Amino acid sequence: MSLIDYAQFGVAIVAIAAIVMIVKAFLKSIKEKDEQFTDVIKNHLQHDIESRSQLEKSHQRLADMIEQLIHWLDHNNCNKYEKHN
Repeated sequence: MSLIDYAQFGVAIVAIAAIVMIVKAFLKSIKEKDEQFTDVIKNHLQHDIESRSQLEKSHQRLADMIEQLIHWLDHNNCNKYEKHN
């Protein structure tokens, strides 16, 4: 092989190495973005679960208060009805 052949071979090796490095950097960047997106989704789901839990507790307290109000109204209406008769 001549010196020119070796030079062309060297250039080809450098070009392949550059392509490999670019592909690796691209894949690393995609992996980092995927991890960030996964973290955002996990965070969103956690907040959604907490929000739904608080909403469930709020609904239960509201239902309890409505039951107490109905009981109070029934009790007071019965007393008024009995006093008028």
